[in-house]
Amino acid sequence: MRILLVRPDAIGDVVLMLPLINTLKSAYPMADIYTLQQPYTIPILHHHRSVTAIIPDWKRIRRSRGLRGFFAYAKYLKSFGFDMVFFPYLEPYYVVLSIVAGIPVRVGDSNKIGLRPFLTHSLPIDFRNLFLHETEQAAKLVWAVKPEVPLNLDMDLSVSDGEIDQAIDLIKSSNVPFDKYVVIHPNSGGGNRPWLPAKYAELIDELSTHGITSVLTGMGSREIQVIADIRSAASSPVIDLGGKTPLRLLMGVIAGASVIIGTDTGPTHIAAAMGRPVVSISPTKFVKSLRWGPWRTSNEVVSESSGCQMTCHPYRCKKNICLESISARRVSMSVMSLIDVSPKRNLPSKQAWIKTSIHSLLYWSGNSDRLDELIQKIQMLNRSKYVVHIAVRSWKFRRMLCDRAGISRDSVVVIPPFDWVGIIRLLNSRDVTAIYVIGPLVKWYWWIIRQLAALRQYAPPVLVTNHSDDVTEADIALTLCSALYKLN
Repeated sequence: MRILLVRPDAIGDVVLMLPLINTLKSAYPMADIYTLQQPYTIPILHHHRSVTAIIPDWKRIRRSRGLRGFFAYAKYLKSFGFDMVFFPYLEPYYVVLSIVAGIPVRVGDSNKIGLRPFLTHSLPIDFRNLFLHETEQAAKLVWAVKPEVPLNLDMDLSVSDGEIDQAIDLIKSSNVPFDKYVVIHPNSGGGNRPWLPAKYAELIDELSTHGITSVLTGMGSREIQVIADIRSAASSPVIDLGGKTPLRLLMGVIAGASVIIGTDTGPTHIAAAMGRPVVSISPTKFVKSLRWGPWRTSNEVVSESSGCQMTCHPYRCKKNICLESISARRVSMSVMSLIDVSPKRNLPSKQAWIKTSIHSLLYWSGNSDRLDELIQKIQMLNRSKYVVHIAVRSWKFRRMLCDRAGISRDSVVVIPPFDWVGIIRLLNSRDVTAIYVIGPLVKWYWWIIRQLAALRQYAPPVLVTNHSDDVTEADIALTLCSALYKLN
């Protein structure tokens, strides 16, 4: 049997496909597994134990132009005699290509309604489901053809000793002395916003005081310019590998690093797949570590997005509120907490990621007899270090709450119960994911609110209704995850 996986996009996306590859190999041990990728991502899976061969995408190298080129491409794929094709990356071009190539079993996302009739098997890949990590979303496609197969969610990239030696020689050629080094990849593939160069420079100086040398990586003119900006702002020596690390060499550099630092982008996902500790700097509210965090490796996610009160549009926002709010000191503390951690030990659960992904709203819609309950919920969530926003139905209630609980009036928003515009604006601007209503709950009203708010948020906010007076932190995590899971 021969199986093809189509993933002609970015580095991180190919890395996060590893659990799908491993699950397929578990389900079909004798199968030959091929991947179709962009040429620049091919080195990632070189020598991977479950991959038979990698096919460069003709579309990306402009070899399949026009009808003649398209049919030549299909004929080429047909020559392999594939029995199945899986689409963790689903586009019309590749679906039609697989049909013309005569691949009998085609598996993909059933949520792509226009393409679903052309798939023989499908399962939903829910972009808005925060409960499932991207690795889990991809791997579960196997269930469309073999629902009884357990998912193999391991990430297992590796490099040879020779590649590590080559990377160490490159680092030594900089003539900057080092004992331990961390890799800083300051750029982003576009999914999240990159941290500011000046902040990275502060981090480099902070780490230098602990005897840790920083190695900067990046390819392409734009990334090399960012590295130059960081170097010019930093006071401490830094090892500049900008433009010097093709993928396999970059993997060697990562393999020898104590910690890898960056946003949730290709190199940090490579580091996770190699079992290296990762500090993921995640500035925006829109990108959630529950979906994109460093998978199955020791990690710290640093996010301080709650200070921004604007609706999050990471792809076009030019303001630096979320970027400025993350201090170099905070990131340095996260690095130091991982610097001597054994690979893949003390792995944080999703409960830790909930705190960086979930913003809660406590809305007091009832009477004064529920005030003590509200205060208890505020204290409980704050004690557990969840991001909490507070809204009340009237100015009178705000005054009562602030006087009794001893909190600032600036931290409490007043929104009348049926001011639906004000509530939606609050949900969007604070990126609220979980809503606790203290007082009368009009379910149909809040259902409408959720649907309208979801138009401008990563995931529609959920109503958390099964909370009690005596709730532990684990209960909060379980309740939120259960509510999020039931959305899909």
